[in-house]
Amino acid sequence: MTRLLTNLLLLSLFLANTAFSGTDTDRRWEDKSLNSSKLIVKYYRAEQMDTVRMVLQYWENECNMNEPLLRFKVLLAMQDGTFNEKLYDDRIMGFLMKYRVRVESMQEKGADAWKMRHSSSKENLPKAPFVSEAFNKLTMNMAIRRQDEFKKGDPQRFFSLFYNHEFDKALKTVQEMDYAETELQKYTKSYLENANSRLEEHYAVHSGSWMPSGNLDVLGSHPTFGVTLGLKKNRWLLDIVGELRFTKSKATYTVGSPTGIEATDKYRGGYMGLEFGREVWQNNRQEFDLLAGFGYEGFDALTGRGADQDVSPASKNINFGAGYRFFLHSFSTAYLGLQVRYALIDYDSDGGSDLSGNALTFRLSFGKARNSNKAKILQSFGK
Repeated sequence: MTRLLTNLLLLSLFLANTAFSGTDTDRRWEDKSLNSSKLIVKYYRAEQMDTVRMVLQYWENECNMNEPLLRFKVLLAMQDGTFNEKLYDDRIMGFLMKYRVRVESMQEKGADAWKMRHSSSKENLPKAPFVSEAFNKLTMNMAIRRQDEFKKGDPQRFFSLFYNHEFDKALKTVQEMDYAETELQKYTKSYLENANSRLEEHYAVHSGSWMPSGNLDVLGSHPTFGVTLGLKKNRWLLDIVGELRFTKSKATYTVGSPTGIEATDKYRGGYMGLEFGREVWQNNRQEFDLLAGFGYEGFDALTGRGADQDVSPASKNINFGAGYRFFLHSFSTAYLGLQVRYALIDYDSDGGSDLSGNALTFRLSFGKARNSNKAKILQSFGK
C-alpha cells in the first residue's frame, strides 16, 4: 500500500511538472503525451498495472483519444482478456493508417517520424516528439507475443498482425467474410467509402490532332494545343477544356462574306467545351475512362478586314470517346494520358462550300490528377 501511494505521489508530481514546464503553452500537448508514454513503459515493466491504467486515463483526459493511446489500450486488453469492440469507434482505421505511415517513414526520417506540431501550435515552433521510442518497441513486443493466439475472424488476430507490422496481410484479412459480423469490418467499409468519395482536382496540358471527315475534310487535319481543368468524385469526371488549332486548310474552300462568296485557305480554330467522364477501371498506375462532352467550336476564315467584314464559321460540338491515364508511379499524381474522341459538328459556310461532317480528335496529355492520400489508402487495402 505504501509503495502504491509513493508511486501515486511521484506520478502526480511528474505530471504536474509536465503541465507547467516550458515557456510555451503550445508545447504542453506534446510534452504530456511524450511523458505519459515514458511512464507507461516504466510502470508496465515494473508490472504495476494499476498505475499504468492511471497514466492511460490521464493521457486520454489531457490529450483526448489518439493513435498511440488507443494502440496500447487495445494491446493491453488483448493481454489481460478484457478485449471488446467497444474499445474503438469509426476513427479506428484512420488511427491505424497514421501508425502505418509513421512506421514506414521511419526508414527515411528515423525518430523524426514520431514528431508532430499540434494543431494549436505556431508554425514557427519545431515539431516535437509525442511518444517515446521505448513505447513503440513495447507495443510491438506486446503484439508479437499475442500473434498466434487468435483465430481467423477474431479482431484480436487482425490487431496482432497489424501491430506486428504485417500491414498488407492484416488489411486484406479484415475484408474477408470471416470478419463480416465485426464492427471492425463495418468501420473498414465506411473508411473505404469515405476515401472513394474524396474530391479530386486535376489539370493537364495536351497536344494532338483534329481530323475532319466528310465534306469537312476540305479543311484538312490540324495540330492542337489545349488545357484541361477538372474535378473527379465517386469516379465521375467533370472538365472544362480549351483548345487551339493551327495551320492552313489543305485545300481552298469558300465562305459567304458581306461582299459575296470568297475563296480562302485560312484556318485558325478553337474549341471550348464542358466534358464528362466515368472511370470504368483503375489500378495503382492505370485508369480507363468513358468520355462525353459538348461545346462550341469555330475558326477564322477571313480576317484583317474589321469586325463587320471578318468571317468565322462556328458550330456546336457533341463528342464522345475514351481515355487512358498512366501514372508515373503508384502514389504519383503526375500522369501521361491519351484521349480519342469523335465529334458531331455541322458548320454553316453561309452559301459557300459544304462544310458538313464530323471529326476525330486525338489528345496526348501530361497533367496531375488523383488525391495522393486517397491513392495510398486504396492501395493499402488492395483496391
